[in-house]
Amino acid sequence: MKKPTVIQFPINNICNSRCQMCDIWKQEKGHEISPSELRKIISDPVFSAVKSVGMNGGEPTLREDLSELANELCNGLPSLRQISLITNGLKPKLVTQRVAELYAVTKSAGVKLDIMLSLDGIHDVHDRVRGRRGNFVAVEECLSYFRLNNIGDSHRLGCTLISENI
Repeated sequence: MKKPTVIQFPINNICNSRCQMCDIWKQEKGHEISPSELRKIISDPVFSAVKSVGMNGGEPTLREDLSELANELCNGLPSLRQISLITNGLKPKLVTQRVAELYAVTKSAGVKLDIMLSLDGIHDVHDRVRGRRGNFVAVEECLSYFRLNNIGDSHRLGCTLISENI
């Protein structure tokens, strides 16, 4: 039996953006897997070959226990080499704090952290796509902070193409 090597892990279904291309922000908060539930699930041998986990949402930095979830992944997946996090960067103080905590966990475990910030255009184009004034500047602030403070092993920008930004 072939085992999965990559997991996409939506850790929540809530978001603080109001994106044109997504309506997750309209949803009510659902059940969020707890660190102990995650530990039990990934203890199944079917996950023993997982090398990479994508942590996404919603907006994953809204989880207070983000680093605890990462700790469970790092300790429970013996083949894990990388965690990729996608964030909208909307609240720089919160995002940089949570990502720094996450990076401390991954670095300690010898697991690489790839940070992707959503950026769907320049200046007001991004703000319109994301439905939040000031989001472009917030993304710039987060990226600058991560680079200046050596937070994360790689940094990327992700763009969703829609008619607003083409």
